[in-house]
Amino acid sequence: MKENPGHKQFNEYISNYFKRHYSNFPDGKLRIGIPQIEPDIVITNDHGDIGIEITRFYQEEGFSSSALQAQESLKEMIILKSKRKYEEEENPPLIVSIIWSAGVEINKGLVDRISDNLKSLIFNKIPEIGESVELEEYGSLSDEIAAIRIYRIEEFTENDWHNSYGDFICDCTPERIQQIINKKNTKVSNYRGSFSSLWLLIVSVCELSSAAKITEETLNFRYTSNFDRVFLFDITNGRIEELNTK
Repeated sequence: MKENPGHKQFNEYISNYFKRHYSNFPDGKLRIGIPQIEPDIVITNDHGDIGIEITRFYQEEGFSSSALQAQESLKEMIILKSKRKYEEEENPPLIVSIIWSAGVEINKGLVDRISDNLKSLIFNKIPEIGESVELEEYGSLSDEIAAIRIYRIEEFTENDWHNSYGDFICDCTPERIQQIINKKNTKVSNYRGSFSSLWLLIVSVCELSSAAKITEETLNFRYTSNFDRVFLFDITNGRIEELNTK
């Protein structure tokens, strides 16, 4: 089966980000798993192979429609293209949060124009180290972008550009988490013989359909899982929680 470059890139980004934030990340050689045959990430060390299956958290059916996810994919593409162009010029690493205009639909034909505009806006407003810039109702903002927040932190060595939907974040319920685990449980039997340990990483990202608050109820619940370990990873703040499983 042909590999999806966007899926591979997402897995590489998440695995490196997870490794950076999780102090007990296993030692060993990390690689991207073979699609449809292995988990998304494979770590090889003296104890064998550890497989990490990565999946995004999505809100309940009805809240996250296919049309909404399609819009988010286009916005991801725009941000990725903008970031690549910015990095090609060896500019300083920034944390960039993009707030999109409500009710403005984006189509594929607009991706290049918006990404070029976004890169130029950010390049022209690079803050000093330790400072931040907020562009809101700025004359050069495109109709699709409501605001841009730019942060430059000395200790930050990589660009982190993402969507921001903080005002719309909903609770991450145990019922929804169990649904996600159930969907992935079916893969374990295909992996089990080749791996010493299998992990499931449920990722909440900066997108309207995927952002979620991790509540005490979610953490205290005991989930049914075929995986050896299950984690919730909120990449908006680097928070990692291992879930109770049975």
